[in-house]
Amino acid sequence: MAAALLITGTVGAGKTSVADAAGDALPEVRRRLTGRHAYDPQALGWHIDRAAESAGILETAQVEDYTVDATHGTPPQVAAQVVEGWRI
Repeated sequence: MAAALLITGTVGAGKTSVADAAGDALPEVRRRLTGRHAYDPQALGWHIDRAAESAGILETAQVEDYTVDATHGTPPQVAAQVVEGWRI
């Protein structure tokens, strides 16, 4: 059976769960999507709507099993923490 690692957003400093951070993460997601789809407004609208929908689904499902504080680590350090937590 396959295992999956799903990382869909970030939890900011002082946040204890994906639900706490949902309001903080969506503006950054929108900003990044706007840059990626600057010349494709139809796709931009779809992706922004889907990001908000996905955040709501994840918040309702309370899927977070393990959280990592990424405030002070380098990307490789944070990735190592994520992998280590996933093994638990």
